[in-house]
Amino acid sequence: MESAELLLTELVTNALQHTGSHGFFHVRAELRGSLCRIEVNDGSAERPKLREATLSDESGRGLLLVDAISHSWGVSKDGATTWATLVSDEPAVEPDTDFVCERALSISPDANAAAAARVAARTQLAIMSWPGPHNVAVDVLYVLVRNAVEHGLAEGSAGRKLDVWLRINARGELLVDVQDHTCDFPRFEQAVRGELGRGLWGAQRLGAVLSWFPAGHGKTVRAILQPGPVDL
Repeated sequence: MESAELLLTELVTNALQHTGSHGFFHVRAELRGSLCRIEVNDGSAERPKLREATLSDESGRGLLLVDAISHSWGVSKDGATTWATLVSDEPAVEPDTDFVCERALSISPDANAAAAARVAARTQLAIMSWPGPHNVAVDVLYVLVRNAVEHGLAEGSAGRKLDVWLRINARGELLVDVQDHTCDFPRFEQAVRGELGRGLWGAQRLGAVLSWFPAGHGKTVRAILQPGPVDL
């Protein structure tokens, strides 16, 4: 919460510098799973730039702080909106359950699991007629299944398969769910940042919003993909 408040403060301060003390700006905050996204639109076409402040400067460190504490940040193509995201290690409390279509896959957690999931998902996505980029979806699924095989198999789970779901919600988003056999996800934020490997970081760079939550006797790692182009 403190990090989110600090991000909001710095983004609003940046907006005030662009619009002046009497300018208007719009703030939007959204929590999706374990990811919080904050956006501030100041209506200015001047793109904010990250710069190094000197010891004598009284300002200019705002975006340096944003860069340091955020999971990712950026500026919209028109320069008017600056956004930043934070990822929490805590599981999502209320995962999305409003589905209009879903397909289940049962994958054996062996060396061929990720490749098998990719092939099966191509067929299911075609049947589901999801309008988003299928190649991105199967690549994200490949990452989640590989991650589950490498890190989500508990002792004594031999013979148990990975449960994989492809779901479309009422907003047309595709939810890729992979349930493994362990109940927690330590250092989830570091994994998404790419500090523990490139897998989940790569899925996030493909436009996936990642989260995790307890499910059954294990946990589910979820990736949400938009039905259209994603602004990275």
